[in-house]
Amino acid sequence: TFVNVITNVVTVISTLAIMIMLEWRLTLLSIAIVPIFVWPTRRVGRLLRDIRRQSLDLNAKMNALMEETLNINGVLLVKLFGRQADEMEKFSDRSTAVANIGVRLAMVGRWFFIFLGLISAIGTAVVFWGGGHLVLQGAFTIGTIVAFGAYLTQLYGPLSSISNAYVEFATSMVSFERVFEVLDLPLEIEDKSTAA
Repeated sequence: TFVNVITNVVTVISTLAIMIMLEWRLTLLSIAIVPIFVWPTRRVGRLLRDIRRQSLDLNAKMNALMEETLNINGVLLVKLFGRQADEMEKFSDRSTAVANIGVRLAMVGRWFFIFLGLISAIGTAVVFWGGGHLVLQGAFTIGTIVAFGAYLTQLYGPLSSISNAYVEFATSMVSFERVFEVLDLPLEIEDKSTAA
């Protein structure tokens, strides 16, 4: 993620430099929409972080249930005490919860990408609209707008990737938090200080 962010930042800076040299008014129009990339990124990052935490908790509970009941000893105990229906219901509830949180995680991510694409399309439309007016006034040729359209994809694509990097970082931090939760657990049995 870090390498991608550096690459995308360099791409954005160099593209902006070329766009400013080509036509500064259209560049201002194209970067006016950049703050809109930041707003959903922070909000979705927090939301996906919470969903990811819930997903890891539900997966842990599901794995614990499978370890307890689906091994030989667990199956024998379930049959011995006649709890097949209870365990099947518990398994069904937990597997449904895992599936639902996975669908929710995927849908929030999908809507985020759709929103970023919509922002890019709006930015492109605003630039073509403003550029069309400037062409009609004779400020520059239509070729400038065509060239600018190509540079817009090189600007908005990396901006979307940078926004996505923040979201990926926020969700991956949940996994690190869980690792450190386990590492920070106190020892249940400690050696004596005189142990060899």
